[in-house]
Amino acid sequence: MQHSIGIDIVDVKGFDKRIKRTKNLIRRIFTEHEINYCRKRGIEHLASRFAAKEAFAKAVNLQKLSWHDVEVRNMESGRPFLNIEEKLKNKLKIKSVSISISNIKELAVAVVVVIY
Repeated sequence: MQHSIGIDIVDVKGFDKRIKRTKNLIRRIFTEHEINYCRKRGIEHLASRFAAKEAFAKAVNLQKLSWHDVEVRNMESGRPFLNIEEKLKNKLKIKSVSISISNIKELAVAVVVVIY
C-alpha cells in the first residue's frame, strides 16, 4: 500500500483580498455547496477549503487541478472529507483520502493523506 501527503497553509487576509479583487474567482474555485457552507462561517473557512484542495493537488502531484473535481464536505459530526470526482479518483487509482483542516482569523491550514 502506497501513500502520499500534502500540506498547505493560507494567509486568510491575502486570500480574502485575492477573492475580492478577482471577478468570479470564488465561483471558479469553489462549488455551490462550499460557498453556501462557508457563507455563514467566514472567509477563514473558505481559505481552509482552498488549502485542502491545494494540499490534495500536492499529495497526488497534480500540476493543474480542476477545482470543482475536489469538494470539501463535512460529515454530520463536523469532520471534513474530500468528495473527489469518480473519474479523477479512478485515474489516480486512489483508494482513500483523509484530510484535516484548521483555521484561525489569520491562517488556514490543511493536511491531506492519500492511499493508493
